[in-house]
Amino acid sequence: MKKIQRIKVIVLPYVIATLSFLSANSGFAEDNIINQAKRFYLDASYEEAITLISSLDASQRSDEQKRLLGLCYFETLEFSKAKPLVSAVFEKNKNDTPLVFAISQILLNDKKYEKAISVLNSHEPTNADSKAKKNQLLGRSYLALNKPIDAIENLKTSNQSEKNYELQNAVYLAMAYQALGKDQSSLSVIEKSISANQDHFETARLRFIKDKINQRYQGNFSVNLSTRSEYDTNAVLKPKDEAVILDVSGKSDKRQTFSGDLSYQKPITRSLKLSTEAHFYHSIHEDLNSFDSSILNVGISSIWRKSPWVFRTPLEITAVYKDGTKYSTHFTASPGLSYIAQSQWLVHTFLKYQRNNYDENKGQVEDKNGAYAGVGLFVSKPIINKDSLIRMILEWGKDNTDGKNWEREEISAIINSEIHWKKIRLDLGLQYLKQDFANLNHPTLEERKDNAYWLTGGIAYEVFKHWELQLSATLESHSSSLSFYEYDRTVIAGGISWKL
Repeated sequence: MKKIQRIKVIVLPYVIATLSFLSANSGFAEDNIINQAKRFYLDASYEEAITLISSLDASQRSDEQKRLLGLCYFETLEFSKAKPLVSAVFEKNKNDTPLVFAISQILLNDKKYEKAISVLNSHEPTNADSKAKKNQLLGRSYLALNKPIDAIENLKTSNQSEKNYELQNAVYLAMAYQALGKDQSSLSVIEKSISANQDHFETARLRFIKDKINQRYQGNFSVNLSTRSEYDTNAVLKPKDEAVILDVSGKSDKRQTFSGDLSYQKPITRSLKLSTEAHFYHSIHEDLNSFDSSILNVGISSIWRKSPWVFRTPLEITAVYKDGTKYSTHFTASPGLSYIAQSQWLVHTFLKYQRNNYDENKGQVEDKNGAYAGVGLFVSKPIINKDSLIRMILEWGKDNTDGKNWEREEISAIINSEIHWKKIRLDLGLQYLKQDFANLNHPTLEERKDNAYWLTGGIAYEVFKHWELQLSATLESHSSSLSFYEYDRTVIAGGISWKL
């Protein structure tokens, strides 16, 4: 092949010079140039054909010359040069099959898919190969318009005999089945095509699509372990009015906390995924030994996705231990529906039911056993960059407890931002909780209404891959119509975490 190309490079200037010389003396020479250019075109020597036709006077260029030059530019992918030439000739001959294919593919390249379909449907090729090529181009156009059913209908009827066209059909057909959510049909097309054509370029594209599909059905496992040192200025929640309690000493505390998060997600179908999570927290108190506590949470959730909608059904159980003894158990169900906009806005609405079981104060006014029911809204939006987010949660609910002192209505609002910049993450959050208690408090026989605020700020730095240093501070303030429940609190923490 290289030898042939070298011969063309050597001979072509002499051919052009000879034909140009003859063209000055005879109209017959121009026909020879066009005929030679046609031979180069049929031989797929498009650049040589372009050189020959360009040697002629452009102002006197005939439709035949424009057609041939435009098709050569098209074959060399110089669409901007091909477009005006083939468009001008196409208007005069809309049944020219090569021109139809050239125009439609230029329109495809310009993302004018509807126009490409219109051009293709206006022409009916006469031979099988051209019919197959038309169906393939129609399939590509419908696929680009997100009409996979129409794309599949055309691509399945394309029976081009050349293997490269068969493989191109397989690529687009596999993509169309994917778009329709039929991954198994996509894999079937890929396997048949790869087994018949092991070494073709398009086979690599098919293998890439196959790998992406298989990855979708692989389980995803993650783990996060961390430890933090915390200083709490009011661990015993000492009221602002010191007169309401007998012992006002020893309210601050230093503690070491350990926490871990495990999660595993397994796709069942393209639209359905199961997710399991486990969370563990344990604190060891340096100053208040009796406050040592542990929390264990396990959850499972089904996630159904049909873009742009996502439906989740999380179920959780949480056990709380204080100083080695079980303190409470909580069962939670919070089904919800999400909408994900193209701008990456996520809006999630949910219902929440929680059954609370406590092992102390049963049958008394302080009995917290009962059920909570509420509704909520969650909204998130990327900010600054794709990794940074702002989130907001609004929730309203009622807690119906067995003890009269804790039956209440709650409204909560949370807004926080997470900003990523290189290896640094900044966190800032604000939380508000309003509680209106249904009954008069015993033994004071007074009405109780509480308002609570939390302001949290934090910074994290990725020291090594998977390792992160963390520093945070939380300011907490509770106000209440009963002075016993009014207090302020500050928690400062620093630690390290490991994520996989």
